[in-house]
Amino acid sequence: MKKVLIKVMVLSILVAVTATVSAQSSNVAGIYKTENDYVNHKLSYSYGGSTTGSIRVNDFFSSPTIVVKVDGKKYSLLKSEIFGYQASNGKSYRFNNGIAYEIVDTAGFYFYTTFAYEQAKSSTRVLKYFFSANATDAPRQLTKEQLDNVFAANTKFRYSVAAQFTNDNALVGYDSFLHCYKLKYLFTESLK
Repeated sequence: MKKVLIKVMVLSILVAVTATVSAQSSNVAGIYKTENDYVNHKLSYSYGGSTTGSIRVNDFFSSPTIVVKVDGKKYSLLKSEIFGYQASNGKSYRFNNGIAYEIVDTAGFYFYTTFAYEQAKSSTRVLKYFFSANATDAPRQLTKEQLDNVFAANTKFRYSVAAQFTNDNALVGYDSFLHCYKLKYLFTESLK
């Protein structure tokens, strides 16, 4: 039990360090207050270039707040009251129920990833995949069943998914020639 507790504490320190996004590069980072701000690339509390700052997400202990520092000023914002943020590495994230989801792709529908801990013999951090029909819908776990539910009216897409993917794990397949996820390609083709 002590070994598991030590592992969890070490992981929490590592997560806390990596969850702080610093403006060491010239990329701009900041907060998206709304879905429209994300779609229109409008950042609030932004920093980068000539301004310094950081974003602390506080994911590990499920804190309801995010802390933003811009040029020495500190702002504490409720995750439930903002859409998400852009990190200084250019990656964008959205919040839902206090969880930060990386926005991986928005063509046709939104595609997300996030890390979750799974309890087995030891706690392991696993990358999980999610999607939503648009920026306002809550992320759903990426499964064939959930795709059927959300895109029930798009029969061509549902049948393509059933024919192309044998299980849920295959849904994240990437086509290196087309430079897109196979699932996204099928969706785009279903709209023609």
